[in-house]
Amino acid sequence: MRTETWLKIAAGVVLLWVSMEDIKCKKVCLYKLCALVPIGIIQILVGAKPSYVQIGAGLLLGAIVIVLSLATHEKIGLADGLCIAFLGFDFGFTTVFLIFVLALVLAACLSTIMLLLKKVELKTAIPFFPFLFLGYVGVMLW
Repeated sequence: MRTETWLKIAAGVVLLWVSMEDIKCKKVCLYKLCALVPIGIIQILVGAKPSYVQIGAGLLLGAIVIVLSLATHEKIGLADGLCIAFLGFDFGFTTVFLIFVLALVLAACLSTIMLLLKKVELKTAIPFFPFLFLGYVGVMLW
């Protein structure tokens, strides 16, 4: 297997690990998210990195989510924004944008179903990392 493939698998494992913690504890340890950073560094070293414009735009998308998190008093998790920034660093804007959009769509669909079935209320918080993980898997398999 190519190094790129192993790095994608490693990022998926990190996202799965963090997703399980988010479901169980409704919190995420930031040091676990930091495991995504070496993946990007290794990609630079092996030359499998997206362009610097793609990296910068991916980091910017994460920064926008972080600002939204702070502006909404963390109704959107700060760790979600950090994860998006780290994925933007690892895979570039196009990939992280698709992951983010797919995660939002999946979260909206599940939330709508749960609201219709009266399993949750409108203000109920749901963990977002599982949707980021599913979005990641969907984009990587596409």
